[in-house]
Parts: sequence; C-alpha cells; structure tokens
Amino acid sequence: MLRDREQFEHWLDEWKDHTWSRRSPQEWSRIQLVESDVHEHTREVLAAPAANGLDRLSTVVQTVTVQRDNHNRCRTRIGGELLALQEAGGTWQEIADWTNMDERTVRTLARPTKSRESTASSPIDEDLAALVAQVPNNPFFRTCELLTMSWFFETFANELEDVTDWLCFELSTVGIDRSYIARHAHMNQLTVARRINRAKRRGWPPRSQRSTS
Repeated sequence: MLRDREQFEHWLDEWKDHTWSRRSPQEWSRIQLVESDVHEHTREVLAAPAANGLDRLSTVVQTVTVQRDNHNRCRTRIGGELLALQEAGGTWQEIADWTNMDERTVRTLARPTKSRESTASSPIDEDLAALVAQVPNNPFFRTCELLTMSWFFETFANELEDVTDWLCFELSTVGIDRSYIARHAHMNQLTVARRINRAKRRGWPPRSQRSTS
C-alpha cells in the first residue's frame, strides 16, 4: 500500500541541504565529541576523592552502570525518531543511508520493546530532550544529535570497563582478596578473576591513563 511521502520528502530535503553543506558526516552533528573527550571524562572520574582503591573501584563501576543506562535511553529515543521517519513514508534502506547506519541497525533500534515502555524517567531523559530541542523539528536532525551522544555514552562506558579491569588487577597485586574486591564492586568472584586476567594480558594502565602518570 502506497503512503503519502510528502512529510518524509520534506524532512529528507532539509537534511540533504544540511549534510551537503558539510565536509564529512562527522560535521553533521552540532556536538563535536572525540576520543580525547572520553579520556578526559575518565580522568575526571578517577580524580574524584576516594578513601581507598576499593572505594575508587566502586565509583567507577557505578559510573559504568549510569553510562550504560544513558546509552540505552538514548537508543530508545533514536528508535522513536527512526520509526517516525518510516511512518512518514521512508523505507528502512533510505533511512539507513541518510543516517549513516546499516539497515539492520535501523530496524533493530526502531523496534519497540516492553523494557523501553516500562523504564522510569531519568534526568538524562530531560537532557536528551533539551538537546534535540536545539535543532530543527526534523527526525533526521534529532537522530544525528542522539547518535553522537549514544556514541559518547557507549565509548565512555567501554573505557571505564577497561579501567575496572585495571583497578581489580591493582587491588589484587597488593594482596586484597578477590572475594573482598567482588563484594565492593558488586560482582561475583569469577567475574573479578576474569577482569584480573584480562588486565594481565593487555598491559596496564589503560592507554587513556598513561599520559597522566
């Protein structure tokens, strides 16, 4: 069944005018975040006052949890924007092409889930709403801003996961029992053992922290 594509075509024309005036997809977003910004946030987390290494580990683990939640909430908002584009008459492939994603990712993000519907509100939801309010009332523009923030949340969380490995390893080398580490980090002992072994294989501290030593 053919649908009226007028709204989609209007949104797409606005987006084309915007993207064609930029030199690369990295300039599509108003927000310019790079890996150095992630490293700086990681250093700020590690610079926060801590009574001891266990306390610092707990802070890092809690921050990872927050960033994972931020990432999931951001993806939920992206899914809503992609669904709006599809409902306005765009095909999944068109939407993928013009959001710089693959079609499978677009379909996955746009698929509603029960967990999305039942998630309680969070301060980050207000921050994301304020973010997209600063761009044209167009799902393409909103998706672009949200994709940038989604990348940041995920990359920040991943880097802190590496730092968690490093902290577990450091604590173990000074003789702290793995069960004690696990209890403070809210992990099981097997997970702590895996993190310690991963740190041994990779070599530490993490790349993002070497410049501060």
